[in-house]
Amino acid sequence: MRNSFNRRPADKAPITGADRSGIQGDLSAVLDKSRVEREDPRVERPLVMIRSVRYVGETEGATPAAAMSAKSHALYEYLMASARTQIASTEDHVVPFADAMAYLETPRADRIREYVEAINGTFVAYDFTDEDGSRRAANRIQLLQCEDVTRPSGTRVIEYRMHPSVRKVILAATQYAHLEVAAFARFRCKYSARLYPKLAYVAGLDEQHPLVYKPEELAAELGWVGKKGKFHWGHFESCVLKPAIDDMFGAADGSSGAKVRRFLADYELRRAATRGRPVESVVFRIGKAKKHLAENQKPPIDAADRNRIRTMFGRAKIDAAAEAPNEEILAQAAGKLDVGIALLAERWTTTMALAKEDPEILIGSLGILTGRQILATLAEEGVGAAFTKWLGDWKEPDGINYRPGYEPAAIPVTEVAEIDPEVETDDSEGDDELDTSTPLLLTLATGYRISDAKAVLQEHTWSGDKPMTIRLCALAADGTQREHDVVVKPTALDLGLLLRDRAHIIANLEYAA
Repeated sequence: MRNSFNRRPADKAPITGADRSGIQGDLSAVLDKSRVEREDPRVERPLVMIRSVRYVGETEGATPAAAMSAKSHALYEYLMASARTQIASTEDHVVPFADAMAYLETPRADRIREYVEAINGTFVAYDFTDEDGSRRAANRIQLLQCEDVTRPSGTRVIEYRMHPSVRKVILAATQYAHLEVAAFARFRCKYSARLYPKLAYVAGLDEQHPLVYKPEELAAELGWVGKKGKFHWGHFESCVLKPAIDDMFGAADGSSGAKVRRFLADYELRRAATRGRPVESVVFRIGKAKKHLAENQKPPIDAADRNRIRTMFGRAKIDAAAEAPNEEILAQAAGKLDVGIALLAERWTTTMALAKEDPEILIGSLGILTGRQILATLAEEGVGAAFTKWLGDWKEPDGINYRPGYEPAAIPVTEVAEIDPEVETDDSEGDDELDTSTPLLLTLATGYRISDAKAVLQEHTWSGDKPMTIRLCALAADGTQREHDVVVKPTALDLGLLLRDRAHIIANLEYAA
């Protein structure tokens, strides 16, 4: 008798590091500053390496804090990334001195030699097991084994190889973080390079979760040791934690720009209820990693959008060369966010106006970026970098908000207007209720699309308690009329604010017949 039952196929073998190239993008882009802004390549780092690495110092008995500077760590990351595509076929790797100098943006070969010596003198410990693809590594192994070699042709190169246990773990890895290779060269705090991979792993997950550490455990993982070997929270935060966060994601006062491009993160403290309220834990809040703009398919820009954006920037006196993102980056961002390009240009225009008027104001709905940070990035790195950073918090805020401690001082009132007791106020005007049973017909201005209006209504603040239908009406290019219903809970004030703030989009708003 024929067996009609289908056998369940055997579980497929997991895809490991040996099956992947380990590099997203073209690594050579990190050697050209203009290409980095467009491409921003990333390299994989196995999760077990991120979680288990411990820095044990340069020499026997040295403190972990003595291990490598920010620049020598950056060179280490570039060497590891350069070896990644060849790691399955060879154990020996080569990088020209010229490439290392271009990556670190230094004309001095003696600096590269100095960084190579620092890498050679740095030792780490990993907690590998057989499940990770290798037996437990030695308690103390050399980070990389490097040699400065001048070839017969006169070319100077770095020849290097990694510890066999590390190589095996990379080839066997099934969980990993994607790290921005260019970010390491931008870091100025050496602890940034140690903390960044931990945050990047969470940012790359489908759903982000808070990352919680006890202060002493975090200090140990970052290789920081206090004076006389004693942990002191104040010293750790001021010397390690805050400088690293400001270095990676930009300081709140705008004194330093963000070096990490693809996600945002910050931390908060949980304190005990006991005397002195000591810090019990450090909680990192991490945003989702986003694609680089060049990785997104950009929608076409029609003539109406182009003219509208130019008019918008012109009226707002946006400097076309220094402050206005070009059409390509606007289109890529619109495709990434799935919104209209005109809406995005409008929000950028508003952001620039707010930032110039009050640099301390929070310019987005998430409350993570100030106008000062956007202006600082604009001045230091150009409009492309500033616009890309702003996309992390581009939606309209629900009001005028400031970071704690940066609120403007209240202006004292010296005179109070007298109220004529004989003049009666009519309180009934504000009590008129909307007829929520009849839809409102919102006719869009020429050139705007249904999707633009949907995004506007989603972002607007609605404070009513009764649902009401707003019927969006737009004229298509072929002359036909398109409609789409959106349900909101408005008050009369909400609708008035909508008309005031979005007058350029709304041609008419009235009850449907």
